[in-house]
Amino acid sequence: MATMNHKRLSVPRLLTPIALAITLAACSSGPQTPTSVDITLDPVQSTESYMMQADSSKGSLQNDWLIMALKASVQAGKTDQATLLIKRIAKQELTEVQQAEWQLARAQLLVNNSQPDQAYSQLNFQPWWKLPNEQWQDYHELRANISEMRNEYFEASRELVLYSEYAEDNDEIQQQTADRIWKNLNSYSQYEILELKTSPTEDVLAGWLQLAIYMKTLNSNLPNLQETLSDWLAENPQHPAATYTPQAITDILALEISKPTSTALLLPLTGKYGKQAQLVRDGFIFAMMNDKEREEDATLTVMDTNVQSAAEIKATLEENNVDFIVGPLIKSNITKLQQAQKNHENSIPALALNIPTQLEPDTNICYLALSPEQEVAQAAKHLFAQGYKYPLILAPKGRLGDRVEQAFKEEWKKYSNNDVAISFFSDKRQLQRNVNQVFGLQESQQRIAQMDNLLDLDLETEPRSRRDIDSVYIVAKNSELTLIKPFIEVAINPDASQPALFSNSRSNSGDKQYEDLTGVFYSDIPLLVENKGELNKELNELWPAHSNGQKRLQALGMDAYYLMDALPQMKAVQGYSIPGETGVLTIDNNCVVQRESAGQSMGLFSRTFLSTAKITHKQVGDQYEAVAKAYLTRHGLSLIQQNFIAKCGEIDLIMRHNNTIVFAEVKYRKQTRYGHAAEMVTAKKSQRLLKTAQVWLMQQGLSVHSTDFRFDIIAIEGPDDHINWIQNAITQG
Repeated sequence: MATMNHKRLSVPRLLTPIALAITLAACSSGPQTPTSVDITLDPVQSTESYMMQADSSKGSLQNDWLIMALKASVQAGKTDQATLLIKRIAKQELTEVQQAEWQLARAQLLVNNSQPDQAYSQLNFQPWWKLPNEQWQDYHELRANISEMRNEYFEASRELVLYSEYAEDNDEIQQQTADRIWKNLNSYSQYEILELKTSPTEDVLAGWLQLAIYMKTLNSNLPNLQETLSDWLAENPQHPAATYTPQAITDILALEISKPTSTALLLPLTGKYGKQAQLVRDGFIFAMMNDKEREEDATLTVMDTNVQSAAEIKATLEENNVDFIVGPLIKSNITKLQQAQKNHENSIPALALNIPTQLEPDTNICYLALSPEQEVAQAAKHLFAQGYKYPLILAPKGRLGDRVEQAFKEEWKKYSNNDVAISFFSDKRQLQRNVNQVFGLQESQQRIAQMDNLLDLDLETEPRSRRDIDSVYIVAKNSELTLIKPFIEVAINPDASQPALFSNSRSNSGDKQYEDLTGVFYSDIPLLVENKGELNKELNELWPAHSNGQKRLQALGMDAYYLMDALPQMKAVQGYSIPGETGVLTIDNNCVVQRESAGQSMGLFSRTFLSTAKITHKQVGDQYEAVAKAYLTRHGLSLIQQNFIAKCGEIDLIMRHNNTIVFAEVKYRKQTRYGHAAEMVTAKKSQRLLKTAQVWLMQQGLSVHSTDFRFDIIAIEGPDDHINWIQNAITQG
């Protein structure tokens, strides 16, 4: 009988190999592979590292790693590698989150490569996408950045409002966003901002816009502005502006209103600058007497700085309790005032009427002048804004020419790296030689002569002018300008384009105009450029014989009066402006008054039509349409289209005025003895305009019945090109 031997198993001996097997298995498997990646985070590895992980993954996880590799490439500035990854990812099947992150990286690459337009067009999240807040936040922030790059500040503000809804509940971030929205909206003029519109669902943006409109349109009446802002903030406590109020609004609300009641006007009324000083005085008093809101007890003390000593002036200031000084005019006297103000504990606010060589800080002095440098800087800005790339300056040899050259070049450098050509002339006899030299005609003639000598042949040749100059800014008197213009025309080859010609205010003397200046643009102050009917009528009645130069000095005096009230607001609010007779007035960091043109950011330019030379009918029409367009733009309208042509007729200008579309017909008549320009729009012509307007509206998809539109006539007539703007001139019946 077989005997069974039972062996007893030891527990420790049994567990040992099991534990060993588990340990070995753990060692051989390595770390667990992640199943997803948070692609909304910034990359912390190299592109190559992310690519290795992508190559060892599949499906959606592989797409995550590819997107992180793309973000790392964009961050490192590897454009070629990023472009290849963009194309590879585009072929993949992506989730909504992946599509969003791919769009963001692609747009950022385009932004980095200075392609904001393409970036904006390719950055389009779908509203139904279910995305984390971080992606919506990045989306709206990037679109805001791109809009600012494109100078589309209202669209940038719209995106920032949406960004703030997804941003963290962080006071610092929300305040920065509010300040940025405010800065963008304040990039618009008082005319442009009225054109901006929000949709019914954009309550927050509409609130910001309303506040900006108040600041732009009520700035001439500080008490009204303060009351309006205060009421709005109280009535809208939930709006971000009530919690994160921009500093500019806070400063306005905190500003104590105190109008000067005792003003001193310090001018050299006798001596070398006596006539100029008297004109400034007349302009100041003219503005003061026309101020209907002037305090009844306000007083003015006029002192002649060439007669009264500094000690006498100081005693008079103290005796009359003067609380505002206008002047002095002479630079040396301004320097003395600076020193006196620095040494005085309670300095009197002052507006000097010139700009000294050295601007002293902490003197409580601002500076206003009709400076050639400011006018030239405006010209440089204007030329660049109009698309000119290669300007030439023609200026008189000497101190004025040097100042003009320096001012133009300094301003031009802000916008362009292209060099500015310069030519100085000394007298009329050298003008043609100067012009030929700067346009390269003399060098061309010398090269032709060299070829003739070398080849000993009678070559048929023509001197060639340089072709890179596209605009000429001329600092000259009218008598010089009438010579310079034809010299330039002759110097340019017939097959080349004539450069645009611009001239400064020296050429606009107001005396009898010279001939052959058709098409020349000249810069000047609004009082002389814009149609200020009542004001000019009153000035002409008081001073009928005054030249334009005398009127400019009077305008300076008027603006000095306007600035007395406005300077506290200008100091408190960056970019604060008021419309003046010498331009739209602002101040810089040194309290030097800057002048911009009304209703636009470029220089004060108007086209002269002074020639009796033969030009085509179309050229005349184009010239006067340009005048009409500039005039309407200065009065708050914006251009939609010019010279719309249909079978039934043509419309000269299609403009927008707030919510109204304006169809403008431009008519010109030099002599009015046979009728006025507006009378040229006959009943038959009116019917053609109506039909043409209807065609345009239908092409835009607009209803003739529900769209607000009107017909205006811009009548330009008489030897002085007087502009008469007739609104609603044609009935729509």
